[in-house]
Amino acid sequence: MNLLARVDRLPLSRPHYLLLLIGGLGYTFDGMDAAVVSFLMPSTKELWHLGGVRPGMLASSSAFGYLLVAGLTGVLADRIGRRRVMMYALACYAFFSDTEQGALSS
Repeated sequence: MNLLARVDRLPLSRPHYLLLLIGGLGYTFDGMDAAVVSFLMPSTKELWHLGGVRPGMLASSSAFGYLLVAGLTGVLADRIGRRRVMMYALACYAFFSDTEQGALSS
């Protein structure tokens, strides 16, 4: 019997639904990040006097950052562990999210 065929026949259970929920929340927050960037782009364009292709470059820089950092953290996770990399990434996200909010509210 093939192991993959056995796994395919198993019914969905609680851990599967939990993984679906966690993955869905990840996509939700990623989508919210993109929505915030697109919502604030007209104000940023006016405030920073951006013209031409610069607003598009600024908006797409987060996607390029995701691509670059995903490659680097994959290699780092193989060396020091995925859980440790995830905790460092979460700490950086929390720190910089709070810093941005404080800077914008001033």
